[in-house]
Amino acid sequence: MLSVVTGGSGSGKSAFAEERLCSIAQGEKVYLAVMRAADEESRARVRRHRFLRQGKGFRLVEKPLDLKELSFSGTESVLLEDLPMLLANEMFRADGKAPKEPEEVLEELLHLERSVRDLVVVTGNLFEDGALYDEMTSRYLEVLGGWNRQLCRMAQERTEVVYGIPIPF
Repeated sequence: MLSVVTGGSGSGKSAFAEERLCSIAQGEKVYLAVMRAADEESRARVRRHRFLRQGKGFRLVEKPLDLKELSFSGTESVLLEDLPMLLANEMFRADGKAPKEPEEVLEELLHLERSVRDLVVVTGNLFEDGALYDEMTSRYLEVLGGWNRQLCRMAQERTEVVYGIPIPF
């Protein structure tokens, strides 16, 4: 089953996604973290998320790039945290390699979805500020919006979390 959880920053979407995955998992629960902790702020976010996950039985897999390298048996329930970060990691690579085309990254994500029992994808609403951005940032937002639409069309469950309140759509 594919489930997409969205919401604004600080909306409670991560906590809801963790609870949802825990409620549906029948096999191993995997927390697929894609954030690269590059500064103190991001390291603090990682520590906070680890603290909040304590006691929930997740196996942590940290994989900020190249999802195609992951291997699963088909019985796992995976929480991917989070889609905007995965796209940013791949489009703005810090490892010196050429950025992947968004279609290639999306295919890696879809391969992941096909190789696990359940996939809960956390994404975000980054589109409401009306600001004008440079060409690369605009492209990033365009791709992310397209991915969100495509995943929501495919998903069996779609939920927006607003002020901690899950709203199925």
